[in-house]
Amino acid sequence: MNTPLDIDYRHVNKTDALEALIRRRVEKLDRVADRLSSCHVSVEKPNQHQDSGRPYRVRVVLHHPPGKELVVDRGSSGGDVHEEVHQVVEEVFDAAERKLKKMLDKMHGKVKSHPHQQPTAVVMDVDREARRGRLRSLEGEELFFDDLSSADDFDHLDIGDGVSFVKENGEDGPFASAVRVEYKVTL
Repeated sequence: MNTPLDIDYRHVNKTDALEALIRRRVEKLDRVADRLSSCHVSVEKPNQHQDSGRPYRVRVVLHHPPGKELVVDRGSSGGDVHEEVHQVVEEVFDAAERKLKKMLDKMHGKVKSHPHQQPTAVVMDVDREARRGRLRSLEGEELFFDDLSSADDFDHLDIGDGVSFVKENGEDGPFASAVRVEYKVTL
């Protein structure tokens, strides 16, 4: 295990089995994100005489460069009063793994896109002096647009950018309005 681990037990008996479970789950998080800089786990039993909700609270705090902190907590509200501490530990680490994967995907630009964010055309030409441009829809139709029909900054549109647009009918025929960049061309 590469990640420095700190475990606190409050009103919970520290057992070899519980310690091994936590270490095994942190090792699994290490395989998901090999750059974790620290992990702090708190296991506590806040109420000695409770009659509802889960009896244990487990909190996992992960630090990942650059300055990212991820906190997952399963408290005593909800759950079953007869729930074992091992079940709560498994549940909180499953949630931590999901959140860590989501954070890493976001950091690496692997964010799920939605259909309304998909490009529907490609910028074919941009004339910055005339403040006009031309795009080709995925169906092959060519449409003109101007700086007023661009939802994004016209000066940042480049040839090859994937855009979405709304087709409008004007005096000179169809044109593109609400032109929005969905992905930029990088050279």
